[in-house]
Order: sequence, then C-alpha cells, then structure tokens
Amino acid sequence: RVSLLRFSAGRNLGAHRGAEHGIRFQPGWRMDFVATSTLDGAVVPASPWHDIPLRLPSGILSFVNEIPRGTREKLEVATKLPYNPITQDTIKKTGALRSFTYGDIPFNYGCLPQTFESPTEIDELTGLGGDGDPVDVVEISDSAIAVGDVVGVRVLGALALIDEGETDWKIIAVRADNHKVRQ
Repeated sequence: RVSLLRFSAGRNLGAHRGAEHGIRFQPGWRMDFVATSTLDGAVVPASPWHDIPLRLPSGILSFVNEIPRGTREKLEVATKLPYNPITQDTIKKTGALRSFTYGDIPFNYGCLPQTFESPTEIDELTGLGGDGDPVDVVEISDSAIAVGDVVGVRVLGALALIDEGETDWKIIAVRADNHKVRQ
C-alpha cells in the first residue's frame, strides 16, 4: 500500500508503504514500513512514528491508523522495536495476544506521528507523567481505515485519561476528507 503522504523528517524519503510479515492476528505478525529515498531511489526502512510528518503543508495533522473500525485486535506502533512496526499488543503476564473483549470498536484508533507523552514531564491537568507512547487518536468517521494507512485528520477535541498511573491523552478527530467536516 502506498500513502498519499510524504515523509519530511529530514531523511529525504518519498512516499511510504507498509508490508505485512507473518499471519495477521497470530504471534509474530508485524507491519513494517519502507520508503523510497528521494536522493537515490533506494528503498529503506522507515518508522511510522518518527518518519511521517505530524503536520501536512495544509496544517492538517497526519494520523497513523493502527486499529480499523469494526475490529477487535489491539494493534499498535511498537515503540521499543527498531523502526517501530505495527504489531499486536500482548498481555504482559501471559504473552497472549490482546483483543478488545467488549466487542468491535466503533471508531478507527491510532496515533499522531512525531509526538511523545513523556513519563518525566508531569501533566498539569492530571499531575502524572505520560505513558511513553505517541499521542493516541480516536478517529470517528463512518468508514474503516486500513491498518497502517496514514490519513489527514482534523481535531475535534481531546481527553486526558489516567491509565495505570500514567497520563494517556486521546485526541478525538475526523478524517479531513470526510464530507461531514464541511457541513
């Protein structure tokens, strides 16, 4: 898959694409990202967290989708792995793959690239440090966005949650090309 967005994080990279390895929803599955160098045309590993710009030239924010609307599997950008592939989260105590147990999620879920909720910076609203991850996004359009797709979004609001003693911000957003945004 090739995105409409272009990297601009100082690495001279063109359009990115995600490549799945393994069987989705099985242990070991991952989606790695690659990009084409604008200098020599070489295909190089890329990070959906670090190499995609936060803002597009229009000012709209980039959104990396991890979990499509209507699914249950808890997929996420793996912040501790090289190039931060998307993987399925696991339960810390058992290593079992995580899924939402209350049903399919009614929204797309992912993150804002080039953001970080620092555990060492105390949030003035919650009084706690961040969770060490990119800022989360709940994208509320009517249709599912594929795993690994990057789309422009407009922010509607934000919620500061406390999760296991850490601040975990959720940005509420809608696809910038959603027809209801213009209404």
